Amino acid sequence: MKIICFVKKIILIFSLLSNPLLSAQQTGKVDFKTLTAAVSIDTLTRKVQGSVQFTFQVNENVDSVFIDAKKMSFNKVKLNNQLAKSQTDGDKLWIYDKFKAHENYLLTFEYTATPYKTLYFVGWDNAGSNQMWTQGQGKDTSHWLPSFDDVNEKITLDLTISFNKKYQVIANGLLMDEKENGNLKSWHYTMKNQMSSYLIAMVIGKYQSKIEVSQSGIPIQYYFEPQDADKMEPTYRYSKRIFDFLETKIGVPFPWQDYKMIPVRDFLYAGMENTTLTIFSDQFVVDSTSFDERNFVNVNAHELAHQWFGNFVTAKSSTHHWLQEGFATFYALLAEKELFGNDYFYWKLYDSYTKLSVLSLQGQGESLLNPKASSLTYYEKGAWALLMLQKRMGEEAFGKAIRQYLQEYAFGNVDTDDFIKEVEKASGRDLKEFVQTWLSDTYFPKEEVIKYFDGTLVDDYSKIDCVNNFQTCEKRMNESVYYPIKQRIIEQVSKNLNDYSIELLNKAFALPDEKVRQSLAENLDSIPSALLLNYETLLSDSNFETVESALFRLWKNSPEKRTVYLDQTNQVYGFNDLNVRILWLSLAIITPEYEQNEKGVFYEELVNYTNENQPYQVREKAFQYLFDIQLVNRQMLDNLVHATVHPVWQFSKSSKTVLKELMKEATYKDYLMQNILQFSPSEQRLIKSLSE
Repeated sequence: MKIICFVKKIILIFSLLSNPLLSAQQTGKVDFKTLTAAVSIDTLTRKVQGSVQFTFQVNENVDSVFIDAKKMSFNKVKLNNQLAKSQTDGDKLWIYDKFKAHENYLLTFEYTATPYKTLYFVGWDNAGSNQMWTQGQGKDTSHWLPSFDDVNEKITLDLTISFNKKYQVIANGLLMDEKENGNLKSWHYTMKNQMSSYLIAMVIGKYQSKIEVSQSGIPIQYYFEPQDADKMEPTYRYSKRIFDFLETKIGVPFPWQDYKMIPVRDFLYAGMENTTLTIFSDQFVVDSTSFDERNFVNVNAHELAHQWFGNFVTAKSSTHHWLQEGFATFYALLAEKELFGNDYFYWKLYDSYTKLSVLSLQGQGESLLNPKASSLTYYEKGAWALLMLQKRMGEEAFGKAIRQYLQEYAFGNVDTDDFIKEVEKASGRDLKEFVQTWLSDTYFPKEEVIKYFDGTLVDDYSKIDCVNNFQTCEKRMNESVYYPIKQRIIEQVSKNLNDYSIELLNKAFALPDEKVRQSLAENLDSIPSALLLNYETLLSDSNFETVESALFRLWKNSPEKRTVYLDQTNQVYGFNDLNVRILWLSLAIITPEYEQNEKGVFYEELVNYTNENQPYQVREKAFQYLFDIQLVNRQMLDNLVHATVHPVWQFSKSSKTVLKELMKEATYKDYLMQNILQFSPSEQRLIKSLSE
């Protein structure tokens, strides 16, 4: 009997591996309609447990259907309330039956998951504020919730999450109900319309919120942690204006019941446009002082635009990813133009133009239809393509085409041909040449783009020549022109210092524009004595980029006054990444004559910024400065090893780079090898690979 059962199991496994649906999407044959789930999360075991219900309709006779479910275990799998024949292969849950075309089915089951990605626990192992959040873009939601990796399979979501009642749970859709049961509380969220699974999301943490209502009656909810209550207004500044502008500009009503935004720590990206729930990095939680340099406005507008372009209408595959990112970038630019004016708009476009032109000239340009193109291509070149299309068609015809496109494919999936077809229909034009030039070709057509700048700020900027027209530069510095013009003048004049240029720069210090003063801070690597007094005033600026640059250059140029400069800035911390404070600590430690009795205190503070309870942006700076000043201890080294497996790949990569350099020294290499067992398996593998 045991042999027979074993043989049957082997046959079943082979049938799974040979099933054509395993390598092909089932969307055309099976249409899943709804996903109703009730889940709970254990922060100690990092497990997710839940009960799930799917409804679906079969379009063709099939003998199996599947749900994407990564490394999950299942119980009580039932089809139409009867125990079902099922099997999991670690990637999918398979259900076997004689499914008949045009019939509806109900699938229910219980599951347990221990996701190694997608669901992130931040702060639970250290002194940081406890948060839990998901990031499912791509094909990752199926790591914590049985769902669909195929973006073309859209479902309507009903999600109930149970957790400690001391926290807030935020998810897609309207909050329909809250129920307490002892120390637990359940939050019931529901969606009215269908969406792709990668857009399912949740956040758990201790939050407060404020609600505004758009002109069209949509509630917009702003979340923030209690300690950031005074930063709520600058963080979400212009949010309602952006919402109202985009809804009007796009010309199609906001397609969902509500909209929420919530910041989290150590987020993988700047922001993510989950349906009705944008999650964004808490580095954008700023006060009014930091607003000009590091505000949320562009990310805010970009993620909101995705609610139409990406969520409402979703690209069928990565080949057409530009239909999401290009559109979101384009409409975010228009929103910023509405808020900040034409000069701001054209200057951002010029920055984008410069990057794309350089890439193209280096032979690294990419087609917008390349499924593996870079973000620069999808976002920036995609936005340029739309700008050029709008210019060719005119705003009215372009707007009509966008409305028709969204209405035709509402809550559906699209490819580039679908979009072009709608534009051609609205405009009556043949777009073959446009498609070839802007979508298919790898070359960035800068000759066409440069004409877009005629008569704009960029025109003036490109004509600045202080070497041959110094008097013109003097005149422009005193005019009311957008700051890049004056920055350009400072850049050129600073390279050729003489009595005339020094006089011009001294006058520039008196200008009230913070961006001009920042340019002065960054362009004077060597500070002439005739500029020193004015340059020292930069240490008192409210722009922390300016203060950081000025402190380092003054410290380097005037050794005899280092103590004065350090005293003046000893209470300045800077942006959320503590850019000024971490520089200050490093300089205070290596300045022999400064506060000799406090060196240990300074060093301890700097090393503590590498701890896991700190935002990764702070840790990254602290690691780099400690490496630069060559003051490495065991605490920093242990923290650095842990950082190499951080989910933010840029931080992980930079940490590996620093660790690789440190392990070239026998002292650090020997310490890590002797203590290797204290690290996780993945960290141990890295240490061993770097020690070879």
